[in-house]
Amino acid sequence: MITAFLRLYKDVNIITGKNGGEAYQTIIKESPELAIIDGLIPGMHGFELCRKVKENKELQKPPKIIIMSGIYKGLGYKFDVIKEYHADDYLEKPIKKEKLIAKIEALIGPLELREDRAAGIDEVPEEAGDEIPEDK
Repeated sequence: MITAFLRLYKDVNIITGKNGGEAYQTIIKESPELAIIDGLIPGMHGFELCRKVKENKELQKPPKIIIMSGIYKGLGYKFDVIKEYHADDYLEKPIKKEKLIAKIEALIGPLELREDRAAGIDEVPEEAGDEIPEDK
């Protein structure tokens, strides 16, 4: 659902990966400005994926990375992910829409709603209220 929510914004190109290895190759190939990585992505732990991307010397400019997790909760994990794995930020699930946008904008600048979507912003799936339901 994060991908559906972010598609409401201009200049947001969403690329997904099914597992850590695929995500790593995609990040290296596409060189995105921002990567949002699940802590429990299959194949390679999201924290390790983050470190591997940030420590890759071949990348001219590593992306800003937000790690998200529903299992690893608390300030201790947040600080560990940022310090030890070099993430730029950390979000605990369930993720609130406003918090996600605030963190993205803090890292890469303001996001603007697509004109064709601005009127329908209330049509974003609201099953979890202000929270973004997890992708199944």
